[in-house]
Amino acid sequence: MWLYPCFLGAIMVTRKTLAAVIREARAIAGTSRDQLVSKIHPNHLHNLEYAKSGATLEKLAELCEALGTDPLALLVIASSHDLSITPQARLTSISSEIDRLSDLGLVKGLAKHIQNGELTVERSGRSIPPEKLKAVLQCKDEGMSQKEAAEFVGVSTATVSRIWRRT
Repeated sequence: MWLYPCFLGAIMVTRKTLAAVIREARAIAGTSRDQLVSKIHPNHLHNLEYAKSGATLEKLAELCEALGTDPLALLVIASSHDLSITPQARLTSISSEIDRLSDLGLVKGLAKHIQNGELTVERSGRSIPPEKLKAVLQCKDEGMSQKEAAEFVGVSTATVSRIWRRT
């Protein structure tokens, strides 16, 4: 739970509040549902405005583009309403959280996950510490069975098997 010690509340934005914000943003823009057909299917817009479905980030971005507003602004307003604080207070808490995550290295570390506009591929699962990896390979070189190596190093036989197949 290291990511959210400053988080105010259990739900960032409820569907109902986002629905109300979308309705009001559309009304302020003077845009009818029919005028948004090129950006979002009328049934989907209806479901969003009546909190029957949630919005993907892509759909919210498309809708906000059509309304001429920033999706983050709508999310901040909805979130502040759900937390019973002002949007400015919500922005202050978000700014503090961004500073904290930056200090932890999230912003700098992001570059290794996106290269040339594409998400990089990562192996799934937990990584084995280098010292255990080396110990498993040493057991293999010494002629131990996978079961013996797993017991000796303190990892599962599945992990040993995976390491032996990889090398």
